[in-house]
Amino acid sequence: MYFLLDYQTTADGGYAEGPSYLSYGAGEFWPMLWGLHRVTAGGAVSLRNFFDVRVQGDTPLLIELPDPALSAPLVALTRWPLRIAMPGGLSPNIDDSAASSWCGAAFGAVLFDDEELLWLWRRPAQGLPSSCGSLVAPELFSILPEAVGDGVAPAWTDQLLEAGGQAVFRTGWEDDATWLLLLGEHGAARTHGMGHEHPDATQVLLAAHGESLLLDAGYVKWEEKE
Repeated sequence: MYFLLDYQTTADGGYAEGPSYLSYGAGEFWPMLWGLHRVTAGGAVSLRNFFDVRVQGDTPLLIELPDPALSAPLVALTRWPLRIAMPGGLSPNIDDSAASSWCGAAFGAVLFDDEELLWLWRRPAQGLPSSCGSLVAPELFSILPEAVGDGVAPAWTDQLLEAGGQAVFRTGWEDDATWLLLLGEHGAARTHGMGHEHPDATQVLLAAHGESLLLDAGYVKWEEKE
């Protein structure tokens, strides 16, 4: 979780490897966080001190941590795909990414009581995202009874994520809205994506009238290009 939240995630929630790999990784970390949260009822989590972390000069066998599922960096990371979402609700194909759904919207809607994430989860394009992997499916089914209602579309439109290097402009949240993303990755967003980082850190993406008009080629095989 340190590597995910402190190394690859910027202060405003941007993820260095891009939205697709955030969803891919969510198949591993969301089931764990959801399980810990349910077991501890949102209280502190006792973990084996495998890395010999020192606490007040001692090296205890167990260390207690606040519930990581409720941490501010995770909230910011979970809301990032909403803040940059294209018309229709999918995340844009920046870095090593296809246009991707975000299963974290369902977990965040329940854990954070977030009506906007619930609205994103209810977009028809989200469905039951395979991009989160098969491991997350049972956990998704377990929270579906708690994700009640259709949520509320955000009242805000434009967004500036300075640390993540993204500026998003939109006319609204309708599927045929006009949407523009200016990408200028820098700092951790530019250097902490490892093998999934693209050298094209400056991009302009545009969608309007239900179509993608300007796009990053994202993550695709050469033989699949047109």
